Amino acid sequence: EAKVQAVVKDCMAQGVIICATNRSLPGFNNTLCLSPALICTAEDIDLITDAIDQALSRVFG
Repeated sequence: EAKVQAVVKDCMAQGVIICATNRSLPGFNNTLCLSPALICTAEDIDLITDAIDQALSRVFG
């Protein structure tokens, strides 16, 4: 859970808002949640996926 929260915080620092699950059993809240706007563009999706990729690389190295 701590690493997933680190990914969320890293994305936030890049200007991309995502979240992690918080309804699972303790210790298993490890799923990233994405809710892009229905009017997002391909460029918006690229920005989101690039931010997540960079965050995952930094956190899980």
